[in-house]
Amino acid sequence: MTITSPKCAIFDLDGTLFRTDSFYPEAFRRAIDDNDLEQKTEREIIALFAFTTPEICRRLFPAISPSEISVLSDRVRYYERMLISSHGRLYEGMETLLRRLINEGWKCALCTNGSPEYVNNVIDGLNLRHLFDTIRLREGTTTKTENLRNLRRMYGDFCIMIGDKAGDIEAATANGIPSIGVTWGYGSRNELINASYIVTSVRELTSLFFSDRIPPLPGGTPLQES
Repeated sequence: MTITSPKCAIFDLDGTLFRTDSFYPEAFRRAIDDNDLEQKTEREIIALFAFTTPEICRRLFPAISPSEISVLSDRVRYYERMLISSHGRLYEGMETLLRRLINEGWKCALCTNGSPEYVNNVIDGLNLRHLFDTIRLREGTTTKTENLRNLRRMYGDFCIMIGDKAGDIEAATANGIPSIGVTWGYGSRNELINASYIVTSVRELTSLFFSDRIPPLPGGTPLQES
């Protein structure tokens, strides 16, 4: 069955499109050095990617004061801005996939829990803004489920969510849209068990999009109101 228009591929950012590990651990290591704190391993830092920068700092250094956490967080953000354009990169093949989707008539949207400052640094640092029709990110208490609901209202019945964490799959399910779980990110495969599809590589994801295996929602599954 072929996909009918309109069609929108909605991507999570960290761990799905963007290799956060390409620069973020280094930003932390430099900030930790600047604050004369005990260094942490890349594994320890990566394990906390789901949290905000201040919360990561708090979890890495539970004994330091709130004011010290604030100073450390600000320093991490300083190095984020410095390193994204030089160190940051997408997963191999992702930019090619985005461009192919656009050429085939898809809209590509970004739906992430990242802060406006962080997301804009990534998008502009890697010159990606022109690839996304819409960008939804964390503003105030807005959740991914709410942002995804708004995107579905914009793009109609055929949207599909692509992400690496349980929250991506849960947001899609709550809004009655299919989802693709990707295993190369920062979530476990068990988190993706309820995804409509699970893929293990960008090549497999590309094949899924262009294989006619993804059907449109029949008549549109009703949105769940909050």
